[in-house]
Amino acid sequence: MSSKEVEWGRWSVWHEDICFLNNEAMPQPAIESFNIVSRQRRRLASVEQKSRIAPAHGGLAVSPDGQWILFGSMDQMDNDVMLVENFR
Repeated sequence: MSSKEVEWGRWSVWHEDICFLNNEAMPQPAIESFNIVSRQRRRLASVEQKSRIAPAHGGLAVSPDGQWILFGSMDQMDNDVMLVENFR
């Protein structure tokens, strides 16, 4: 597991596993886990390409029973340009 695959705020510890969002996974981003005892890595779920987490946003949490993973995503980012007239 490289630091490029796991970025700040995109991981959570659950029992003996580190669960993380890997935006570099192919063919599409995935939620993966790394077991610190067995040192085995596995894909838990694929994530839609549009659900990528922006570096300044997001997070990842695993429910206590391991049945749910919650993560923040940014599907779209827009910018607006405004004109201010008679500015002094």
